[in-house]
Amino acid sequence: MPSDVITLSPTVTLQRKGSFALLWIDNPPVNAISASVRAGLHLGLQLTKSDESLHGAIIACKGGSFSSGADITEFGSPEAPPLWSDLDHEIEFSPKPVIAAIHGRALGGGLEIALACHYRVAAEGAVLGLPEVLLGLIPGAGGTQRLPRLIGLEAALDHIATGRPMDARSALTLGAVDEIIEGDLVSGAVSYASRLALNGSAVLRRSRELSVAVPQVGLDETITAAIQRATRRQRGFTAPERAIEAVRCAVTMPFEAGVKREAEIFAECLASEQHQAMSYLFFAERAARKVPGLPANARTPDRVGVVGGGTMGRGIALALVPFGIDVTLVEQDGDRLQQALGACTAELDASLQRGRITREDYEQRLRRLCGSTELADLADADLVIEAVYEDLELKRQVFGLIESVVGQGTLLASNTSNLNLDAILESTRHPERTLGLHFFSPANIMSLLEIVRGKATDAVAIAAAFGLAKRIGKQPVLSGVCDGFIANRIFDHYFREADFLVEEGASPYDVDDALVAFGMPMGPYAVSDLVGLDVGQHIRKRQRALLPTGMRYSTFEDEIVQRGRLGQKTGMGWYRYGADRLAERDEIIFPLTDDYRARKGFAPRAISADEIVGRCLAALVNEGAKILDEGISLRGSDIDVASVHGYGFPRYLGGPLRYADDRGLQRFADDVSRFQRDLGPWWTPSPLLLRCAERGERLSEVTTFEETK
Repeated sequence: MPSDVITLSPTVTLQRKGSFALLWIDNPPVNAISASVRAGLHLGLQLTKSDESLHGAIIACKGGSFSSGADITEFGSPEAPPLWSDLDHEIEFSPKPVIAAIHGRALGGGLEIALACHYRVAAEGAVLGLPEVLLGLIPGAGGTQRLPRLIGLEAALDHIATGRPMDARSALTLGAVDEIIEGDLVSGAVSYASRLALNGSAVLRRSRELSVAVPQVGLDETITAAIQRATRRQRGFTAPERAIEAVRCAVTMPFEAGVKREAEIFAECLASEQHQAMSYLFFAERAARKVPGLPANARTPDRVGVVGGGTMGRGIALALVPFGIDVTLVEQDGDRLQQALGACTAELDASLQRGRITREDYEQRLRRLCGSTELADLADADLVIEAVYEDLELKRQVFGLIESVVGQGTLLASNTSNLNLDAILESTRHPERTLGLHFFSPANIMSLLEIVRGKATDAVAIAAAFGLAKRIGKQPVLSGVCDGFIANRIFDHYFREADFLVEEGASPYDVDDALVAFGMPMGPYAVSDLVGLDVGQHIRKRQRALLPTGMRYSTFEDEIVQRGRLGQKTGMGWYRYGADRLAERDEIIFPLTDDYRARKGFAPRAISADEIVGRCLAALVNEGAKILDEGISLRGSDIDVASVHGYGFPRYLGGPLRYADDRGLQRFADDVSRFQRDLGPWWTPSPLLLRCAERGERLSEVTTFEETK
């Protein structure tokens, strides 16, 4: 070999490391296995084979991770040579050992390359996974055939059908990794390789030649159980069951036949509507994290104050402490404070008992959380989040008190879900450093974080908020100021239409059943029970005061509240709940509904599931178009992201605007116009909806700013 370092392709170099060829992949930002990477690895393996002074090859990656998978931008185009199958063959049938040195993330196609290697070593903290089902796909480069041969059928089904990753220690225990390297990964990989019997073909352990360990219950029973789990946990998604089908082939077919069938299933998934929608959402989520005009490298808060120890305040605190952020939770008196801290501790206790966190994690989080009854203890905070009761005057007072104790560099945020942010902040002395941070409940679980830009909020504050979202693993979406911001505003109209459908003849259970069958995780009435009917009542009363004279609204839920039926917290709301908190239909709701209709003058009629779904979805789409037209959202795709992450709109449909685009925007425009004619003025069509339908444009692709190329 003429040089110790050879450029094999624009993304791969070969470096001699003792008697081994170190094949470096350098394809930022995620070391995607592109055609260039495949070509470089292919050439590097050929050079290693032909050079008698080299005893083997080590595949490693530059940057923060091994590889996060295939290059998604190449999907849908003819595969450029060398083909994945050719590269896998080159690796597996190398006469010299090929070892994958894994650090950071080895996901999807990146892990599949590693699985084709004879051995795998990993740095402490590495994460391995095949998450293709999250894009409506299955592993397509041998992953469904190799992983079961390494870790057994049951474990492979679990990880492949869910996309759930495994950490390095788990991978070692299961057999996906052969050794964990402490210290320098490459040096450790060379040392590991040196201990192998380099000159004997017996050491070339090929995963394709291994048999699959099947549980004693048998193949059919194991597969059936996996399908049942997928149906229950991933309702509506098609990829998990297709992945299970492919994994079964690892047991029932020779390796080459199984790989062929895997490729066929992959191609079918690639052409599916679900993959198209989920791929759209994948890129939409990333676009939502980018806001034009923000400064780079904004400071991320390390010390955060949370004012208010109720459900939201506690949830926000628990969302922050896992990520190295010190949190001071402030309540107005000692009893309330101890109650709030006790609830936080109980939540952490439950996570520890269920194995979701380690003892070390538990202790670290407790150390980062402290409480106080004095706002003055927030003087050194980088950020203070107000999370008190949804009352405008109360929030104004709290902001005034906070400003009196913090420094000028402290960012101030409100967690309000519906109130006018500018009205809350109009009396603040430094409106440029104030904004909305709307967490969704429970804040430590839900992924959406609406970052609300007030009329005076500066770019530095917005950038810091996006940095915080990234740090704590939340999906950010920027919103302007309006009633309910993005997610709550459009779903307020969804809930409104559900109420009107009940007035007209549907039962609450009819509505819930229809929308759950469509794909929503819960129906609107089950959601109301979960949140608390009294919470919704408070919001409704405020919103009714803003309605034009004569505008229709429902008071039925208010009457349910007056009966003390507040939802899950009282054991009864629209549903009845036992000790297990499972919802059961309550027969009393039917006569109450009949009585309400009679008093309000509604003659009940039969309402189909199609009408329920059609009206509720049309409400989402029409209001989403209005939000876009008003410039509240930067992009149509941001509304889809907020809907999926905030309210569980089916991910495999992409979001309400994408769904409307795919089903035909003209159809939705016609429906809204018809509803306005037949039902009332609250169905005024969005001008943007009508324009896009007329011009054949897509709502999900509309932007309210000039895109930079």
